[in-house]
Amino acid sequence: MKSYVLSITFLLVFSQLSAQNAVDTLFDKYGENPEYQMVNVSPTMFKLIAKVDEQDMDADLKKLIDDLTSMRILSKEEGGQAFFTQTVAALTKSLEPLITVNEGGEDVKMFIQQGPDHVEELVMAAHNQDKFVLIDLLGVIDLKTIGRLGEALDAPGLKYLERVN
Repeated sequence: MKSYVLSITFLLVFSQLSAQNAVDTLFDKYGENPEYQMVNVSPTMFKLIAKVDEQDMDADLKKLIDDLTSMRILSKEEGGQAFFTQTVAALTKSLEPLITVNEGGEDVKMFIQQGPDHVEELVMAAHNQDKFVLIDLLGVIDLKTIGRLGEALDAPGLKYLERVN
């Protein structure tokens, strides 16, 4: 019985590490490449955003921003289809698919990593014509309000988060 519990614990920890490693590998490999643009938003920045817009922000959006610990965006203006295919193949191995949208020349795929009682990570890969964007969100993620983050932060690629709702 003890070895059974130990085995399950090991598998849960390993699956979490492999999911994060797939996303980290993409950001590590392409983040410094001049053909790509990368944005990395720290927890401190989320706290500042929540304080600055406190009067204009409703409680649900404020809680969502407070609960996020990291957001990374990787984008590319050319060669998006090939990079999209490669990225989705890597993410599919370690994350749970959430939603797929193919509409009007846009392909969007979202994946999640679940914690015991909440979503811990939301990863989105999207391409439109030749452009590509990869977004990685970490924290306690509320899928009901995550789409509003795109409006609040007005960052490249975040408009696709509206598709989660």
